[in-house]
Amino acid sequence: MSEKLYNSMLEKWITFLEDNWYYVGDAVDSDEASDMYVGLKEDFEALYKYKEEIIEMAFHEKWYDTFANEFYAKLEKEGIEILIDGERSK
Repeated sequence: MSEKLYNSMLEKWITFLEDNWYYVGDAVDSDEASDMYVGLKEDFEALYKYKEEIIEMAFHEKWYDTFANEFYAKLEKEGIEILIDGERSK
């Protein structure tokens, strides 16, 4: 895949996260955070209709770290702590 496609898709993902953020609270269980990521990914996929292999590359394979990191950075920016086994890390 091209760098141009990667950059374009990443920019759309970041904007999508900003425009479609729905969580209100100060903490989320790690499983719930994972479910949120999957739900947002599915909504993004439905909106932009990228080919399945591109979605897989972005959200599950080669680019996963970048796209997932943007989601988790959004949680952090919103001040939402991820609970591990129901426990706060602080």
